Amino acid sequence: MESIDESLSIFTNTFTDHIRNEFEVATVQTAISTDQMKLTGLENTLDLESLKISESMRCNSCDIDLSNRDEQVTHYKSDWHRCNLKRKLKNLEKISEEKFDVADVGDISSISGSDSESELEEIIDESSVQESDHKIRHPRLFLRNKEGKLFSIFHCILYNKKDEPENENDLREIIKGLAIKTKWSIFMLSGGHFAGAVFDKNAMILHKTFHRYVVRAKRGTVQSQHDKKGGHAKSAGANLRRYNEASLTQQIQNILKEWSCDIATSSRIFIRCSMSSRSILFSGKSPVLLKDDKRITHMPFPTRRPTLKEVQRVHAKLSNCLFYSDESVLVRSPPQKVKKSPVRRENIKSNTSKRKKRRNSIDSEEIEKQESSTEDDEDDCITNYNLTAAMETFSTGNLKEYEHSFGNKKEDELKKLRNEIYTYCKYGDESKLKDALKDSKVTKKFLNERFGREDTTFLHTACKNKFENIIVLLLDVGCDPTIRDKSGSYPYVVAQDRQTRNILRKYRTANPTQYDYEKAQIPFALSEEHENEKKEKEAEKRKAQKKAKKDRLKEKKAKEVEIKKEEEERNRYLKLSDREKRALAAERRFATQMTSSSTSSIPVLTRCFQCAIDITGKVPFEYFDFKFCTPKCLKEHKLSNKS
Repeated sequence: MESIDESLSIFTNTFTDHIRNEFEVATVQTAISTDQMKLTGLENTLDLESLKISESMRCNSCDIDLSNRDEQVTHYKSDWHRCNLKRKLKNLEKISEEKFDVADVGDISSISGSDSESELEEIIDESSVQESDHKIRHPRLFLRNKEGKLFSIFHCILYNKKDEPENENDLREIIKGLAIKTKWSIFMLSGGHFAGAVFDKNAMILHKTFHRYVVRAKRGTVQSQHDKKGGHAKSAGANLRRYNEASLTQQIQNILKEWSCDIATSSRIFIRCSMSSRSILFSGKSPVLLKDDKRITHMPFPTRRPTLKEVQRVHAKLSNCLFYSDESVLVRSPPQKVKKSPVRRENIKSNTSKRKKRRNSIDSEEIEKQESSTEDDEDDCITNYNLTAAMETFSTGNLKEYEHSFGNKKEDELKKLRNEIYTYCKYGDESKLKDALKDSKVTKKFLNERFGREDTTFLHTACKNKFENIIVLLLDVGCDPTIRDKSGSYPYVVAQDRQTRNILRKYRTANPTQYDYEKAQIPFALSEEHENEKKEKEAEKRKAQKKAKKDRLKEKKAKEVEIKKEEEERNRYLKLSDREKRALAAERRFATQMTSSSTSSIPVLTRCFQCAIDITGKVPFEYFDFKFCTPKCLKEHKLSNKS
C-alpha cells in the first residue's frame, strides 16, 4: 500500500495545474472498481398524478415512519425506496429493508420492477454469488490516498475496455507506472474538421488542425455516406465533396506518418471520431494506428468541434484529478429520463433556426451537465411536489362568427375629402379645389398629413405635376413645404422643372416669414435686374448656338457637294477607254510640268465644244469626238446639231 501511495502522490504532483480541491460531486464511497459502485437509473419515468403525496413524515411506499425532514430526503434518495416505487408501479408487494439488504445494490437497482415477486427473490438469492454483467460503467476510478482523502481519475488513462486488470494487484502495478507514462496523443475528427496533438506532460510538442468541405449542406452527413445508400449524386458540389474527402484522408495519413515516432512512444492514444470515419485513421498501406492497439481508447466525455483549443481542453480534462471533501454526498440516485413535451408547429421554424447555429458544436453548459449527470442534484429521486391549480379567464369576443365592424363615419368623410383634394391637385382643377378647401373639416393638420404608399402631401402632388396656381393656393391655405415624403424629399426637391421651383422661390420673397424656407431648401428668388440679365445671357447663348448650328450645316453641305462631285469625276473616268485614260494622264503630267515652271504660262490643250471653256486636265463629258465641260453644254450641242 505504501508503494501505491507514493505513485499516487507522484501522479498528483505531475498534473498539479489541473487538480481541483474540495469539490462536492456525486461518486461512490469505496476505493474499488467503479463497476461495483455505480448506481443504475430508473428506466421508467414516474407518473406524478398516480403518487399520493402526504404531508406527514411517513413513506407509504416502504411503510415506515420518518422523524425529520433530513431523514425523509435521505430515505427518498435510497435504493430501497426506489425499488419499492418500481414495484408499486408494477402492482407488486413492497419488500422490507432486511430483504433488500441481502442482495447487491447493483442487482436490485437493475431489476426495474420484476414481473413477479418470485423473479425478485431469485435475483436476490443469486446476487450474493454472481456478479452482474450489465452494470453501468462509470468513467472515473475512485481512490483514497494515505491521508484518507477521496479522489478520482479517468479509467481511460490507465487501461481500455479490452485490457482491464483482472485483479487488484494488476491495478496497483498500472497505477505505479502512471506518473512516468505521461506522453499522450490525441486525435479528433468530425465533419471534415481534424485536430491532432502530442503532449509530453503539460507541454504540447506537436499539433495540427485543418478543415475540408465534405459535409452536405442541410443534411449533416458526409458525401460518402450518402453514396453508400445508393444516391450517387453527379452535381459539382458532390464531386467537390468526394475530392475533399479523399484529400482529407490522404492528408491525415501523411500527418500520422510524420508523427509515427512520437505516436510509437506515446503511452496512451485518445481518439474521437464516428464509426464511419474510423477507416481514415486506421486505413492505408502501412497504417500508423492499429485497431487492436491496447493504447487506443475513446474519450469518455462529450467534445466540441475539433480545434486546437478543444484538444488542449480535452488533455487538461483527462489529466484532471478531482478531490472530494464529504462522503455524505456520494449516495445519489441515477439520472432520470425526461419526457419531451410536444412541440407546436408554430415553434418549429424558430427551433430549427436555433439548432442550425449549434448543430456542429455542443454548448459548454450542455457538456458540463453531461459530465456531472451522475453528480448534480438534477439526478435525485422524486421527493416532494407542491401541486397547485390556477384558473385563468380568456376573452373570446374577437372570435365571434360573422362579426361585422363598422368604421367611424367621421373618418370616412375625411378620407373621401382627402381623395377629392388629391384628385384636384393631381389634375390641376383650381376652381373645385377652392370649393373643397372651404370645407370646415379642412384644417392645417389635415392639409399637412401624409398619406398613401409614398407618404406624400398635397403640396408634393402639385409640385410633381407642375401646376403653379395650385402650388400658390396650397401655400396660402397652410400647406407646409418643410414636410418630407417617404423618400425624405421636400416639395421643392420633387419639382419637375425650373419654372415650378421659381414659383416657390418667388413665394418665399413675397412671404419671407410664413415658413421655414431654409429647412425646406427653398432659396431666395432673383431680382428683376438679375432675371433680365440672366434672360439676356440665355438669349445670347441661344443665338450663338443657332449660328454655330448654321455654320455646321453649311460646312456639312459643302462637304457633301464636294464628295458628290468627286464621285461623278470618278464614275466618268471609269467609263473612259484605256487609250483615253492614257491621253488624259499625259495631259495632266504636261499640265503639272507647265505649272511647276514659273517662266512660261500653262497652255490650253482642250476646250469645251459648246462654251469654249478650258478643260485641260479634266475628265470631259463627250459623245462621239465632241468634248464638253458640263452635261448642259453637251445637251445644247446635240439640240443645235439636230436643227
